[in-house]
Amino acid sequence: MTKTITTHDRCAACRMPNLLITMPDPDRYPGAVAEAVCPDCPPLRPIELGVAALTDPTPAERAAAEAVWRPVSNPDEPCRCSGNGTGADGNVHLCSHGNTCDCGGRLIHTDRFAVGLISPPDYWMDTYCCTECTDSYDIETRLPDLPWGVRLQNEAGDFSGYELYHGVRHAQFNTDVDEEDE
Repeated sequence: MTKTITTHDRCAACRMPNLLITMPDPDRYPGAVAEAVCPDCPPLRPIELGVAALTDPTPAERAAAEAVWRPVSNPDEPCRCSGNGTGADGNVHLCSHGNTCDCGGRLIHTDRFAVGLISPPDYWMDTYCCTECTDSYDIETRLPDLPWGVRLQNEAGDFSGYELYHGVRHAQFNTDVDEEDE
């Protein structure tokens, strides 16, 4: 059974707020609110549920899932990211999903994408948005167990760059991911 409800939560796909969203009845399916998407947005693909939803993934599949998971719109629901990393200062960077914003709203972890060209291929950029105000911020994090590509060497064995895993979005490259590729 479905019903149309008005919610201030954002669409899990396009992040548009304050929409009329048709979804499974949240009284009957309590988890449905976190998965609510606009009528025009496609349903979630398994890879968009994050690394934790994959069964025995390869490093490339893990990186692709980390780059395309869809955010949950409810700050009380667990984030779909793979978890905590290390900040540029060397300190542990905890996922801020669900934390309180300065305005009193709650933060939603909305994105994680690959960054860096000469640093090791385990630097990612996290984006957080507030549920109440227009504030958002980005923070770089390092995930040593989750590289976004592999180190390349030339014939002499010298570093020659990185090869980005298929399906990973990178800030410095045009890496739009086709849904059919997943």
